[in-house]
Amino acid sequence: MVGSPAEITEKILWEIEVLGNSRFLAQIGLGGVPLKETTRSIELLATEVVPNVRKALSKP
Repeated sequence: MVGSPAEITEKILWEIEVLGNSRFLAQIGLGGVPLKETTRSIELLATEVVPNVRKALSKP
């Protein structure tokens, strides 16, 4: 997926809603992206995307 943390959050929530996914597997580091950018992507996934997805899923 490509986008800001907010856009990625929305894409994951869309997949859950439309496709019924119960898991999300991210493969990061393809296509020759420099290590610094790859580690930043992992950091954003862990600190922004995952907490926001969990928060959205915990709402009744």
